[in-house]
Amino acid sequence: MEEIFQSELICLSAAYTRLGGDDLAQSLYAVPPRSSSFELHSINQDWEEKRVNQIKLYAGVFWIYVLVDVGYQLLFGMQFTAAQYEAAGMGPLIASPPRYPFLFFLFFVAITIANVELAVKPALEKRSLGLALRNGAIIGFTTYGTLAWVNTWTFKDFPVLVMFEIMFEGLCFSTVASGLTTRWRIRAQGSANDSDG
Repeated sequence: MEEIFQSELICLSAAYTRLGGDDLAQSLYAVPPRSSSFELHSINQDWEEKRVNQIKLYAGVFWIYVLVDVGYQLLFGMQFTAAQYEAAGMGPLIASPPRYPFLFFLFFVAITIANVELAVKPALEKRSLGLALRNGAIIGFTTYGTLAWVNTWTFKDFPVLVMFEIMFEGLCFSTVASGLTTRWRIRAQGSANDSDG
């Protein structure tokens, strides 16, 4: 019995030596290497790039929407609606100048968030300009349409032409803002990929 035990002990000792002895034991309990500074820098760079791209999306939609909306109102919208309200006898009900200017800013922020999250981002994921145009049109038509319809059924003299004009505004502004921003970012991504290649 003693001889068998000694022979097994010799075999185990030989196997231990062949497999590297202490080196093997150390490898079993080795701590995985920490991320290098290069890897951490790469992660930070990727995060910073995503943050900058997000800012570009919101800034793009916001400023395009403001420019298109304000340009349209100055060229046609304000004069048309004012004339329609006067003809319907609603002139005294319209605030001139508009009250609470901060609500203008709040409106543009809200409509920007809706267009970025529901139109531009889904379109960029699929690299589809058509999706941006479609979703932008849906957002604009529903947001402005609900305003126009509520006004029309609430005020007995509310001009029907103004209802259609408001619906057209929403359809146009959101579609243009979402579409142009998406086209800009798709082209920018394509240029970046070409330069990397």
